[in-house]
Amino acid sequence: MRRIYATAVAFLLVFCIIFSLCACSGTNTEYSPDYITSKLCEIDKEVSYIKLVPEQIPSFFNISVSDLKNYSVFIADNENSSNTIAVFEINSKDDKTKVLEAINTYINGLSKTFELSNINEFKKLSSRVVLELGDCIVLVVSDNVPPMLDELDDMGAKALK
Repeated sequence: MRRIYATAVAFLLVFCIIFSLCACSGTNTEYSPDYITSKLCEIDKEVSYIKLVPEQIPSFFNISVSDLKNYSVFIADNENSSNTIAVFEINSKDDKTKVLEAINTYINGLSKTFELSNINEFKKLSSRVVLELGDCIVLVVSDNVPPMLDELDDMGAKALK
């Protein structure tokens, strides 16, 4: 009888461990901005990116880093490219509008730069992707958007509401 009881307890313990591991995989929507940008930069490895430091964020996006919980921003290191991978983690839903305005200001500025000088970059900016992933707003400007969207979709990214 003890042997049956011990076997049942062991089976139940193994079942609980397996169930908890399965329940966790694929459902975590809490990805850090650094993790998200690193995954997207891996996909877009043909482009050489540089990471913006905190002091550079306001001049590119017209937003203070103090308005953000966290962030990770990569831009192409070639001034003739509009490629951008940016993730802004917001403190509250109220900050979402600030971030979206900052993204629009950034895109509009680049669009004016490339409108006459580089039509391909201008078109790329018109095809930008802005999504929501947990408390993060994700911006992608790239020629390689489809596989990036697949990655973001696997992470649980959604269209903005």
